Amino acid sequence: MTSLRIAFNLNNRAVVQLHDGVFTGPAAKVARHIAEALGDVTLKGNADARSILQDIGSGWDMAFLAADPKRAHLMRFSTPYLQVRATLLLHEGNPATNFAEYLATGQPILSVAGAAYHGHLARLVPESCLIAAESAADARQRFADGDAPALAGLRATFADRPFPETRMLQDDFATISQAVALAPEAASLLTTVEIAIHKAGLP
Repeated sequence: MTSLRIAFNLNNRAVVQLHDGVFTGPAAKVARHIAEALGDVTLKGNADARSILQDIGSGWDMAFLAADPKRAHLMRFSTPYLQVRATLLLHEGNPATNFAEYLATGQPILSVAGAAYHGHLARLVPESCLIAAESAADARQRFADGDAPALAGLRATFADRPFPETRMLQDDFATISQAVALAPEAASLLTTVEIAIHKAGLP
């Protein structure tokens, strides 16, 4: 392995941000400790989790992803380094204040296929009420166009990229563990990753 490739999900603003070519946030902090231990590391940003999953085996050796059990047969996960919260964003004027109230209306929810929170929603919401977008950008555009009154996503992402005349629900429908995923050929580096997480000292 010449240069270890580490992928970030740039749609998950709770764990990583990219400003002027520099990655910051909790995931970047862990990645820096991995780089200190292993030396030659290449950092890359992906648009969303789905694009990372499509690159398994070719695009990365480690990736910062939700520790989704449905992905466990494809990769090895570290212990979680952070918990993130998923909620719904509503257009102003919608009277629902919490997730249960919104579900009771039977209205549709836009979500992103391949996102960990989408899997949580699929277990909570009738299939007829869940609209799966191809990407995070597609979901946001369709929400802006009025395709659904609610958009699922991470609370930190909504706070960082606000929509005009919208609001988040008061509660969350899921809390999701974030971990470092290792491709099969990099699984032997798990101990190094665990040490890096410990050194990062994240809550």
